Amino acid sequence: MNLARDSPSQVVVMTHSPYLLDYVKPEEVYSVAKEGLETKVKKLSTTSEMERVKRFLGEGGTLSEAWYSGIIGGTP
Repeated sequence: MNLARDSPSQVVVMTHSPYLLDYVKPEEVYSVAKEGLETKVKKLSTTSEMERVKRFLGEGGTLSEAWYSGIIGGTP
């Protein structure tokens, strides 16, 4: 992730692995979901989820655990 952050160009990393979330900052997270025939892209930091995520991280949780718990998507 440091290589991606330090890159002189934009880097987009997509994965189905929630464990990659443990190596990024919450403000770097976008979720992509298919809703009907549309694909929706949502930046985590612009949603009401961010407060819950920051509180969860402050209590010792990780972003992958937030995903698995349903705070930022995923399947609880």
